[in-house]
Amino acid sequence: MYSEDDRQYLQMMQGNIERMAANSANVKTWLITIVAAFFAIGCSIQNFDYWLLLALVPIFVFWYLDAFYLSLERGMRNREQLFVNILKGKQKHGEDESTNKTLEEAIYCFKTFDTKKDKEQGYVNTSLLSALFSPSVWPVYAVLIAVDIIITGVVNDWFSSICNCCNC
Repeated sequence: MYSEDDRQYLQMMQGNIERMAANSANVKTWLITIVAAFFAIGCSIQNFDYWLLLALVPIFVFWYLDAFYLSLERGMRNREQLFVNILKGKQKHGEDESTNKTLEEAIYCFKTFDTKKDKEQGYVNTSLLSALFSPSVWPVYAVLIAVDIIITGVVNDWFSSICNCCNC
């Protein structure tokens, strides 16, 4: 069905996709480490009440990085899907010059393939906004933001006024 060169190209593309996924996982790992360091240092500082809120800065920076890598990964998947679609079209319609030119452009262009095409051809949305609010990205960062705010409130006794109102 596919030639050895086609398989090699697909393996190369799959390697790029795996690298982007690994970068995304590394971003999450580093973020947890940095936020834990902020919590450890912030809980020991008594004169600087809102120091823990500074942990929001790396959370938002790493959220952007994670979405960026997911967007690149999706673009690479689209590039791989374009190659497969061209190969299938080449097999169905025979080899003509325009198909060969398109196939060469797909092989030798290493940019991500950004498209808004429908999902019928196997393409996915590569926009950064879509990646920011992807189900694999936003829950991690939303939980970290909530934990940061809650721990800051606990350290600064924000909840003692609530407890005094209801005579707990």
